[in-house]
Amino acid sequence: MAAGAAASGVSIQYCMSYSRHVLASTQLPPVTQARASDDYQPGNDQWRPLGTTALFAYAVGLAPSKDSFWSTPVQPGAPRYRAAQSEPRCRLQAAVSTLSRGPVAPSDGIGLSDAALIMRSAAADGTLLSPARPATKLDAFLAADAFASDGAPTGEVWFADTAVSSRRFGVLLAARVSAATAVSQAQFGYAPGASVVAVEANSTHRFTRLGAGGLSLPPNGELDFRLWNLAPVERNGWALLGEVAHKWVGVSPARVTAVDASSSGGMEVAVRGAAGERVTMSFAPPCAGPCAAGGQPEATVSVACELPASGRALVRAPEGASPCAAL
Repeated sequence: MAAGAAASGVSIQYCMSYSRHVLASTQLPPVTQARASDDYQPGNDQWRPLGTTALFAYAVGLAPSKDSFWSTPVQPGAPRYRAAQSEPRCRLQAAVSTLSRGPVAPSDGIGLSDAALIMRSAAADGTLLSPARPATKLDAFLAADAFASDGAPTGEVWFADTAVSSRRFGVLLAARVSAATAVSQAQFGYAPGASVVAVEANSTHRFTRLGAGGLSLPPNGELDFRLWNLAPVERNGWALLGEVAHKWVGVSPARVTAVDASSSGGMEVAVRGAAGERVTMSFAPPCAGPCAAGGQPEATVSVACELPASGRALVRAPEGASPCAAL
């Protein structure tokens, strides 16, 4: 099968494969992905194992694939499902699919899709805006599951990261957190004392600067899951938040190709996409006074750019005479 796929220039997904099949895929280049979740049924929990199973798939060079999902809660006439079935967690399903770094597969009936929700995962031409590494469960929460540590919070707390121009950006998903807790910068892989900002992109749109206490996570369920985008603060005080207003992943390597900060202030970001696509990049400006100790900034800065025929542009903040230059 792999030889035939290679000859035809197509890739293979292993579905419901055993571990031995996944390991054998290391010798079969056409195998690019493997199912890392159970079958989807509206309202079921097939999304939850991905934070763990993605570790195995990614370790052997495969994209972990989540099964399909409904992007709207009710889909009348679906022949394989009970009439009363519904999907209340469409946003969570879409976010998890994107963070898996595998295919994003809405399985709606004709005319029943939420196009705006689906496009939070992709550029205008359909290119998936995923992180560089699939989201995987943080060690502390794996340990809490494995050892049932007394008093340790449990939950689906996953982290995915992306490196662009020697800068490390990340996305944290937190759902079904059993009790209030905090996640330190070290658990995200940032050096102690690193200056990091975060913005929540699902439930609250809250902005925060991480201090010694790390990132606070309240107890929550599935409908109010948290999705934090993390970014390093530049020496000039600016930070790139990316497409947090419209996409699950603020800084994706499929969109952002280079980042630079000016010693005189501001940032430049090289982006790519479809010709004519409108891309909005958000930035956190320097923060002084009480804000630097963890308070809210005065405002974030957003710069909208319509991509030229080349599909590539340089976005600048703060906005000056040329906030969007063709590349």
